[in-house]
Amino acid sequence: MKKNDKYIIRNKKSLIIVIIGILLIVAYSIVDRNFIGFIPVIFFVLYGSVLFLVKRNKIRTDLKNYFKSSSPEPLLEYYSKMFAKSKMIDKDAWLAYNKGLVLCYYGEFERAESFMQAIDWNEKVPYIQSLDLSINALINYIKPVNYDYGLELSISMKKLGDISINVPVAKQTKESYDTYIQIGELLTGNVKEDLLQSLEIEFDNAKFFPKLLIAWCLSKIYMDIGVKDKSDKYKDYCAGNAPYCKPLQIFE
Repeated sequence: MKKNDKYIIRNKKSLIIVIIGILLIVAYSIVDRNFIGFIPVIFFVLYGSVLFLVKRNKIRTDLKNYFKSSSPEPLLEYYSKMFAKSKMIDKDAWLAYNKGLVLCYYGEFERAESFMQAIDWNEKVPYIQSLDLSINALINYIKPVNYDYGLELSISMKKLGDISINVPVAKQTKESYDTYIQIGELLTGNVKEDLLQSLEIEFDNAKFFPKLLIAWCLSKIYMDIGVKDKSDKYKDYCAGNAPYCKPLQIFE
């Protein structure tokens, strides 16, 4: 088993145990023809699903609200409190990554780098090491520094973070890496209709953080090739949802 696979499974251990427990109860109920056993299972699944959805929606709403702030400090504090309660493995690296991401969007690149440099990435599994490359690629894209190097980092990031398709979060992880690579391809001049269409679809389905980056990229590329209506659409998204994030704003 790959190191990355083992890491993901360890981090999802509690969830996996719960799922196995539910499956065992269901299997026993079917074999024993005692379908009353389904009642607590159904209740548990419904209750857990509602709690998960409520918490997820609250986090999404909080993030959008914090990005309306003129300063990154409220969101940085939010993450500090969130991860202080977390029991996840490598929460120091995840905290540094999330703070680095926020600071990059706000244009505070040196602070972002300082958070990332405080982590000894060589001690981490490859999957976690890819977070460091992600922030470096982002800086090369939106500062901007070097689009070609940003693309190179994105490709390396995907290789580092490779996990088996049957491991939890595999699909989301691959999509995240592919998004960075597609953005790099467009920024380095490989402007193809299929890449643009792929990113537009990804924009519709993406979570808030990658959605902002995708919108920035599409706005820039469509402006460069003279498709004003589409450029304005994505420019307006960035301006409306992250008005103080200067690197994400496209000016004609």
